[in-house]
Amino acid sequence: MEKWSERHPYRISILTALLMTLIVVAGNVVSNVMGLDAYIKGAGYYLAVSVANLINITIAVVIMHKSGRSFQNYGFRRLEKDSFAKVWFLLPGIIEAVLPVVLVDVVSDMTASLAVVLVFFTITIAFTEEMFFRGLILKYIEKEGVKRSVLVSSIIFGAMHLANTLGGNSIPSTILQVFFAFLFGVVCAEVVYLTKSLWLPIIWHMTHDFISYITEESFTLGSLSEETSILLLGAVQFILLIIYAVSLWNKLSRETERTTGKTSKNMIRQA
Repeated sequence: MEKWSERHPYRISILTALLMTLIVVAGNVVSNVMGLDAYIKGAGYYLAVSVANLINITIAVVIMHKSGRSFQNYGFRRLEKDSFAKVWFLLPGIIEAVLPVVLVDVVSDMTASLAVVLVFFTITIAFTEEMFFRGLILKYIEKEGVKRSVLVSSIIFGAMHLANTLGGNSIPSTILQVFFAFLFGVVCAEVVYLTKSLWLPIIWHMTHDFISYITEESFTLGSLSEETSILLLGAVQFILLIIYAVSLWNKLSRETERTTGKTSKNMIRQA
């Protein structure tokens, strides 16, 4: 008998994403109620949310284990041979991630202890979001088609960032984050399909988030105003991701057509 999750891939995907998001929001609430922001220059907050992420990681591991699929099937495996070259050695993603730390100053009150906490925090974020969105949700929707699973999982990933408004983010800022998260999700999903592995998206995700947390939010580039500088840096990152996403989409299309062609030939031979 077909499982409920197989009959309703979109519903289970949305519910899975909501579960993950609610647990993270709960971590935020606990941090605010207990006043953890005051500890070690905000490290208490990061640790509280890290605990929420660890709970999510545990849930994802349990779901994967009980699904009947192997962890390798979910992407915990080595990259396929020559697949690193297929994704341009992840260079556009690396450039996008490190651009802020090249152009913008590191947070002035950054300490070694806070940096260590942020490394741990961003590792838990990367594992949580990649396991849920590029692991579980991508597989839930996969039978609807590879391209559809890439787009739908990324739409859900972007939509879940609307929860950032609960943390005090402005609506315009949150909308930009939603669109950026969608693009980021598309590239991560494409990389997963082309390499058959979650490891590159996890490493890129962690690097991107860590650098975004250690660099100043307010800055100027040369003689440009602060607002223009922020918009310019964001635009460059968006353009890099769009070019990267389109390039990988074309490669994924060729891979999908090749795989479909092989499957069709095998079916003809068997007939």
